[in-house]
Amino acid sequence: MAGRVILTDEWAYDRRAAVLDQGRLIAFFNDNAFDDTPRPGAVVAVRVARVFPDRDRISADLDGIPASLRLGRRQAPSPGQVILATVTAEPREGKPLQLRQGCFIEHRWFLADSTAGGLRLSQRLRQGGFTPPGGLEPSSCQITLRLGAASAPPDTLMEEIRIADDRIRAIKAMPALKPGVIENGPDAITTARQAFPDAEPVPGDDSTAWLQAGVDEQLEAALRPRVDLGGGGILHVSTPPGAAVFDGDSGDGDMTLRALAAAMVPAIAQALVLRRISGPVVADFPRLNPADRRAIGANMVEAVEHDPLRPQCHGFEPGGLYTMTRPWRWRPLADLMAGDDRRLGLDALRLARAAAGGHDMAPAIRVPASVLAWLEGEGAAARLAALKSLAISPRFLSDEVISRPVRDETARS
Repeated sequence: MAGRVILTDEWAYDRRAAVLDQGRLIAFFNDNAFDDTPRPGAVVAVRVARVFPDRDRISADLDGIPASLRLGRRQAPSPGQVILATVTAEPREGKPLQLRQGCFIEHRWFLADSTAGGLRLSQRLRQGGFTPPGGLEPSSCQITLRLGAASAPPDTLMEEIRIADDRIRAIKAMPALKPGVIENGPDAITTARQAFPDAEPVPGDDSTAWLQAGVDEQLEAALRPRVDLGGGGILHVSTPPGAAVFDGDSGDGDMTLRALAAAMVPAIAQALVLRRISGPVVADFPRLNPADRRAIGANMVEAVEHDPLRPQCHGFEPGGLYTMTRPWRWRPLADLMAGDDRRLGLDALRLARAAAGGHDMAPAIRVPASVLAWLEGEGAAARLAALKSLAISPRFLSDEVISRPVRDETARS
């Protein structure tokens, strides 16, 4: 598959988007109808539970979903007060939903902020001497133009800013707020297109292209703790709570330390995006001389330059470890792919749809007993929606041994 593309796999209860570069999976996004957690970018109203001035934090409740946000320099709200906020990061590692006070709209060309006013330019735009088109002054928010605004068609840029300004004006004009989601964030497919604007979306829901690209197999590989660097080199990936650690190993091959370090750089950058790793990141490169260390540091900065979350590279510490920080936004891939009954049930339905296409015999899908119970109970509506358009109806068989859905190649009907 040539070029950078976005493949989608979508039906009523589940949406998936895979970003591939020359056939290699580089990013994955997924959401489903059973997840009530608002997505990043969602505008919400939350009830303040407690205020912790010494920690610069506010704990809040979003209709039963725990949330946390920074207090900042604003006047502290009172417990019980309902305030406007925007979701900045999904829950992860036992931490609650992360919010930011106010309504924020992120666009590839600008950031709209309901808590301020006027027009601002990003530092890189100012340094480049960019002059914005006239008539961009918003009336209900502050607009900060990003680097991409310099190449945006002026009329289109002004229209997008007007739309964002109108959205924020309407939200701010709402009567008394009640805890809940006012406007959800972008879904998986929209998020993929926003995060990778240079990728070409493949028209329609092409499950055949998804299968041919081996997306599911590449996802399984992305969850493994080792990455083959070629030449015998190995990158060990560890993601314990609190930090991610990358460790290079030349193995039994004849790879030089300099070559090992050079191979680690793109592999780390790719793993950060695909595995959706965020927070503190530590890379243990092999021992290098000062010149090679400087070169590796510069290469690392360049490798993450187009990361949609814009990691901050801190460089080599005195002890020789390379550190960086990647902002939190999306839950890690391992959490996203975790096998609860709902997730596995949706995987079974997807597998059944793919297996039934183009066959004249009903395929059999083996699933854990608890997953079969979900498909026949809470997931019955999802099962009907997924399979109603098929000419033949797949069968689901209980299996106490397996942990994930698999197609039974021996069963025929």
